Amino acid sequence: LPNILGHVVHFARDRSGSRFIQHAFATADLPLRAAVVTELSAELTAVAMDPYGNYCLQVIMAHLPKPMLIQLLSRLKPHVRRLSLHPFGCRVVQKAIEAHGEVGRCPIIAELEEDVVRYITDTNGNHVLQKALMVHGWAPSSVEFIVQAVEVSVVHWCCHAFGTRVVQRVIQYLPEARCDFLISVALQNLEVLVQSEFGCFVVQAILETHSDRRHTILSFVLPRMVSLSMDKRASKLVELALRFLSPSQQDGMVTWLVHRYECGSQLRMLANDEYGNFVVQAMLDHFQGEPHRRLHQALLEEIHVGDQSYNQYILATLQKMEVGLSRPDRQQKKNSKKKWKGRGPSRPSSVVQ
Repeated sequence: LPNILGHVVHFARDRSGSRFIQHAFATADLPLRAAVVTELSAELTAVAMDPYGNYCLQVIMAHLPKPMLIQLLSRLKPHVRRLSLHPFGCRVVQKAIEAHGEVGRCPIIAELEEDVVRYITDTNGNHVLQKALMVHGWAPSSVEFIVQAVEVSVVHWCCHAFGTRVVQRVIQYLPEARCDFLISVALQNLEVLVQSEFGCFVVQAILETHSDRRHTILSFVLPRMVSLSMDKRASKLVELALRFLSPSQQDGMVTWLVHRYECGSQLRMLANDEYGNFVVQAMLDHFQGEPHRRLHQALLEEIHVGDQSYNQYILATLQKMEVGLSRPDRQQKKNSKKKWKGRGPSRPSSVVQ
């Protein structure tokens, strides 16, 4: 590392040089670390926005003592807004927010307050806001401006491709008292959110993290269970809801599904559906005791070898249960890449891009 002093920026922006600095910096003594940081600080934004340089800065921030870290973050602060909108720069900002000590984090977050809506709607900036909520959720005053921005139009942001991610982090990481208004508005608009490609994720976040609000969501989902299970967007919500049913609710659901109508049972309809079959498999996973036994028996009667439909996935699950194996992975069960692609968008990521 001493041999590249004077050329640190050039090495940081090179693929092999970046890796070398990352490995060598962790074991370097303090004077050498200070010399490296000084050189990088001279071209901080260029390095932060570089495909390889950004990794150098992230590793360096993780290995700096607090005084040197605060000094580096003070030099980074004037460039936070620009970097937050950059695909590589936003990673450095996220690492800075995550860095040691509240003194180093709060000023970085405060830089985003002036134009917070722009960051919510930006493909890179929304990740920075998510990180701020994840790190500072225990101290809502630091991220109050983010919460206030989404509270202005809760349903709009719940259904927004990037706004939904920010709303989910508010629900997951802030104290319940602070996100109570947001959750209440979302629950009042369940019909809209469940039908939205992105709003469904917000309902799932509430269902998973706020046990006192589950009854409201379950009361909405259960009467519409079949239609929601056959919907591309809502079927994942039904799968999650199954985890929170009581034994009596499980038993009642099985009784309802196996009841035969002129066109057959609801269970057979779900088993043959592109999305409903995943819900049936989730029922097999989460139901216990008598409800599970009744469901298992009903499926054996409804599903036949040779059927050319999605219920063959369920048959495979039943066969593996017979020999004590776990449920097959969805990725192994898909017929084709194109067919699986129709399942919908992946879940929003809460980690660094």
